[in-house]
Amino acid sequence: MITGTETVVIYRKSSSSFDDYGNAVSVVTEITENNVLIGWGAVDEPVEVDSRPQVGKVTLYFQPGTVIEPEDSFGFHNTKWVKDGQVQDWQSPFHGFETGPVVIVRQQLG
Repeated sequence: MITGTETVVIYRKSSSSFDDYGNAVSVVTEITENNVLIGWGAVDEPVEVDSRPQVGKVTLYFQPGTVIEPEDSFGFHNTKWVKDGQVQDWQSPFHGFETGPVVIVRQQLG
């Protein structure tokens, strides 16, 4: 089910400097994107004791021009999500209708 537009925070990690041992020091930048459509997906729940944890999937439909980097993670509804696969560059079959990137994200619970 697709709900109305929502605000999604993109968490983008980048290296800004190096520590005393030569290791990269990462900084996380928060990018706020408004008017993102959220398509709630299925939740896989284990049926046996000690089986894999519950996993939820959601599809995010961003505005045209939104840039999604390979290591980005996402936040909405007070939860964090990670990208599940490649960013999809969906092309609308309707003339004059611009589309943005489509991202499937997942969250593991437990």
